[in-house]
Amino acid sequence: MKYNSSMKSAKPIDYRKLSAELEELTNSMQSSDIDIDSAAEAYERGLQIIDLLETHLKTTQNKVNRLKASFDKQ
Repeated sequence: MKYNSSMKSAKPIDYRKLSAELEELTNSMQSSDIDIDSAAEAYERGLQIIDLLETHLKTTQNKVNRLKASFDKQ
């Protein structure tokens, strides 16, 4: 099984889609049918997804904090 190893892009991410892809990768890696090369590709893509999701969560948290701070000033 081949995995898309696209790098970060400027377009907005779809959190649910990436989470689902990460879950699919995790499930495939737990399969005894996966070969070592595919497992390595899946692992690398999983790390990329985790990085994207963490960045998205941090950005969203900062946005919420800014909104909360502006609301508190009112």
